[in-house]
Amino acid sequence: MSHLLWSTQSRDVVVLRWPEQADDVDRLDRLGVPRLLLVEPGVAPPDHDSCLQDWVRLPADDADVRVRLRALSHRPAHHPVVPSIDTVGQLSHRGQTLFLSPLDQRLAELLISHFGDLVAEDEIRGKVWPDGTTTQAVRVQVSRLRRRIAEVGLTITCMRNLGYVMHERSSAET
Repeated sequence: MSHLLWSTQSRDVVVLRWPEQADDVDRLDRLGVPRLLLVEPGVAPPDHDSCLQDWVRLPADDADVRVRLRALSHRPAHHPVVPSIDTVGQLSHRGQTLFLSPLDQRLAELLISHFGDLVAEDEIRGKVWPDGTTTQAVRVQVSRLRRRIAEVGLTITCMRNLGYVMHERSSAET
């Protein structure tokens, strides 16, 4: 199935026909891809609350479509996609996956549950190493996990003497 693709310097936006290409909406949502739905006349618009999705009823004015596309192209920077981990330790983010060791998985699950927010080092020690560990061991494991998740566009930032934050890597970090 072909999609229209509108590209800006900041982000691509996929243009889909609704309801003809409805099956693609969930996949694009999981990937964090912004999309504009062109709703056929007489068809109910989608009931979706994603900030990365907008719609316009056909026939649509070109100026209206351009404004919606431009707005959609800037939204991903303000609405990061939260990664997920399945039960076997496969981390998925924006369509890319990698497998984690059991220790990496426990650490990543905790950081993902607070994605974009600070997780105190004491909380990490208590939940990832319930039998206890050292600050140095936490730092080494975070460093290892940081290297692993870089390949799927994620990173972990250390907030000295406070804890760690997992977030999407910026283009400056690549």
